[in-house]
Amino acid sequence: TQSTWGIKNVDWSGEEIQCLVKALQMLPSGTDKRWEAIANFINNHLHQGKPIKNAKQVVHKAKNLADIGNTENEQVKKQVKTSAVNQLLGNHGVAAASESAPTERVAGESIAGGYVWNSEEQKMLEGALKNYPPDTEARWDKIAAAVPGRTKKECIRRYKEIVELLKAKKAAQQTNPGAAGKI
Repeated sequence: TQSTWGIKNVDWSGEEIQCLVKALQMLPSGTDKRWEAIANFINNHLHQGKPIKNAKQVVHKAKNLADIGNTENEQVKKQVKTSAVNQLLGNHGVAAASESAPTERVAGESIAGGYVWNSEEQKMLEGALKNYPPDTEARWDKIAAAVPGRTKKECIRRYKEIVELLKAKKAAQQTNPGAAGKI
């Protein structure tokens, strides 16, 4: 079947949608080669780097998910959030969350059990990473202390996400070296 954009409709698993939502939040609008980076992020996380999803499919699905008037998409979003929370809680031996489990905080929506980092927290993390080089004793404890409201585990997770994003951006630039400008 063809979509209104002329690209073939592709089935998306709940895991792929969850990864797309995470990538959309980690790579904000205006990011250079955003859609290629998001496609690479999904492919690297779920398909061992095989090019299963491409930028056009990612754009189409993101636009489709953004259509808040679509009841079906609201149900899919709710299922993805519930699945993410259950997956995280299940992995830590905690009782699974119900659909009524809280998934929001003032700073942003839940992503796989963690909350979106606001720009102030991100700046504090970046500053702490600069202030405490890798050879610093108890580095992550000091970094977490420099980012109020965040644990050592959250800081490490965010650092790893940033590293993955940079790798995805670099891979997008290497797959499309002739492309100029932003997508």
